[in-house]
Amino acid sequence: MKNKVSLIILTVCLLLIPYTVYALSTDQAKEPVDPDALCTLTLTYASAEAALPPLTVEVYRVAEVSRDFRYTLTEAFGDSGLILNGLLSQSEWNTLRTTLDSYVTSNGVSPTATLTTDENGAASFADLATGLYYVSPQTVTVDGFRYYFASAVIALPDLREDGTWNYEITAKPKPDVRPPSSTDLEYRVLKLWKGGEEETRPTEITVDLLKDGTVVKTVTLSEENGWSYSWFAADDGSLWTVAEQNVPEGYTVTVEQNDTVYTVVNTLESSDDSSMGNPGDAGNLNFIILFLCAAGIVLVLLGMQRRKGVEA
Repeated sequence: MKNKVSLIILTVCLLLIPYTVYALSTDQAKEPVDPDALCTLTLTYASAEAALPPLTVEVYRVAEVSRDFRYTLTEAFGDSGLILNGLLSQSEWNTLRTTLDSYVTSNGVSPTATLTTDENGAASFADLATGLYYVSPQTVTVDGFRYYFASAVIALPDLREDGTWNYEITAKPKPDVRPPSSTDLEYRVLKLWKGGEEETRPTEITVDLLKDGTVVKTVTLSEENGWSYSWFAADDGSLWTVAEQNVPEGYTVTVEQNDTVYTVVNTLESSDDSSMGNPGDAGNLNFIILFLCAAGIVLVLLGMQRRKGVEA
C-alpha cells in the first residue's frame, strides 16, 4: 500500500514539474550573423474550416542583432526594459510575447511595416532589417466562429539545424477556433513582486485594462484588494491586454497570460532574489513540489528495499 501511495506522489510530482521546451542554441552556429543583410518574412493566415477575409498584419522591429547574435532594443522599445538575451525556455519567450502585447498597445508604438493578406492568406514582408520582430495578434469571425491567431516573436534571421542562418523566414500561425458564445468571461489581473523587501515596495500600483487597444478602465492594485482585480466581459472575440502605469523606479515589468488571467510581475533590476511577493510566493511553490518529489522517491526506495529484505 505504501509503495502505491509513493508511486502516486511521484507521478503527481512529475506532472507538476514545468515542461520546458528549449530552442536551438546559437552556440551551434557555424557562421556569424550578417547584421546588414535584408530579410524576408512571409506569414500565412489560413484555416481548413473556412475561407478567411483579408487581414491587416503589422510587424514591429523590437531589437537589432549583432554578428554574435546579441540583441539591442530599438529606439521604439528602449524604455520597455525588456531582457532579450539568454532566453531559452518556451515560457520565457511566451512571457516576452505577452509583455509586448501590452507594451505595443499601451504605448501606441507604430509598426515597422503593415500588409494586407492576399487571396491565399499570405503577407510577405520584403527588405526587413535583421533583428527581433513582434507580430500583432489577429482575430476574425466567420459564420459565427471566431478565429484567433496569437501574436508572435520572430528572429530574423533564424538558425537552421545545420548551423547556417536563414534570412528568408516563412511561418503559418495556427488559429484557435471557438464556436459562437453568448456568455461572459471572467478576467483577472494579478500583481506579483520579484526581489526586494516588502516594506520598500510601493503600497499600490495602477493598471490599465485595454480592450482592442482602448483603455476601458483603470484600476488600483494593493494589499487591500489582494493585489488583484476581476471583471466580466462578453466572449465576443475582443482582445484584452493589461498595462501597468508608472513602473516603479528600479523595477522592470513583464506580463504573463494564462487564458483570461493576466499576471503583472515587477522584478527588482539589481536583485538576484527569485522569490515572489504578495499574493503568492512562486519560489515556495517550487520548493514544495521538489520536497514532495524527494519524499515520494525516498518512500519508493525504502519500500523496494524492505520488499527485497522480505523476499530474502
